[in-house]
Amino acid sequence: MVAWVRTAWERSDALPEDLDVLRARLFFEQRRHYCNGGLWDFTTEPFVAAVLARIRALAVNASVPLRSARRRP
Repeated sequence: MVAWVRTAWERSDALPEDLDVLRARLFFEQRRHYCNGGLWDFTTEPFVAAVLARIRALAVNASVPLRSARRRP
């Protein structure tokens, strides 16, 4: 689903504009890090640092609607 994000970044340093895609890829990277033993500082990996920087840059101007888990009567 989001494997193409890393491939695109490795080829051209390009990352998407979609916060949901970036967050999904960051979650995937975190799980990969955890499953591999988590023996290094996750945020020092260049790809992770690039994704985090992109998320921060896009989130500055983003408005995220608050969603309730329950419907109100």
